[in-house]
Amino acid sequence: FLMNFSLIAIFFFIPSYILYVMNGSATQSGLTTTLLSIPGLFMGPIYSRMIANKGSARGVLTIGMILRVVVHAAFIFILSPSTDLMVIYALMIIAGFCQSAHVCTMPTAPQIQLAADKRTYGNAMIQVTMALGSSIGSAVYSMVIAAKGIVDGLKVAFVIAMVAAIIVLVISQFLVKNEEN
Repeated sequence: FLMNFSLIAIFFFIPSYILYVMNGSATQSGLTTTLLSIPGLFMGPIYSRMIANKGSARGVLTIGMILRVVVHAAFIFILSPSTDLMVIYALMIIAGFCQSAHVCTMPTAPQIQLAADKRTYGNAMIQVTMALGSSIGSAVYSMVIAAKGIVDGLKVAFVIAMVAAIIVLVISQFLVKNEEN
């Protein structure tokens, strides 16, 4: 839940910020989500192998959440109407490393972390909570942006998203290897 809740601040609202605040083009705006996805092409197999070799998703979640906190903090302090697009693009590439950790962890971790008889239930619950996190995140961030305006509101949204990422980081430290495997 909190991983998608935290992610939606970057995935949905940065392109809107580029369009409506920075008066960027649709191409400039759309490039942000493309750059967010590219690291996953390379990191997906690496992260999945790390989870399988360790028998736990803790390491990959830790890497991903630390990067997410750093990226959210950078957006809080750097993002302004005059921010150079190249800076935003660089942050989106870095965010792509945490995005790919997130995307790899969700389907892979239950296969490793859960006992065989609980894997189907675990996968189903993860899918439901991911969808819920995205929809609630969109609603919360939209309300914040509507109340404070897109420039100030997005900074508040990133603070909320960063807190969610920190909570995931802390919770992930309690993951243990499933000794059944």
